[in-house]
Amino acid sequence: MARKKGTIIVLATGGTIAGVGEQGNIAGYRPGRLTADELLKDIPNIEDVAPIETVQICNVNSDDITANIWLELAEI
Repeated sequence: MARKKGTIIVLATGGTIAGVGEQGNIAGYRPGRLTADELLKDIPNIEDVAPIETVQICNVNSDDITANIWLELAEI
């Protein structure tokens, strides 16, 4: 019997991984621009791994994470 796939929940806060910039210009990127959904759409066949849910907590530079954001993450 096949095992039921669990749901993967992606908690997004922005930062470098969500940054965008001009091609070839690694110094001028802007962190925290892409949403979790935008990041995941470029991963081929990700929906075949497991159901995916995204929760966009915030979309900020890592240096701009506040205590309130940490508290929100802790409550999830």
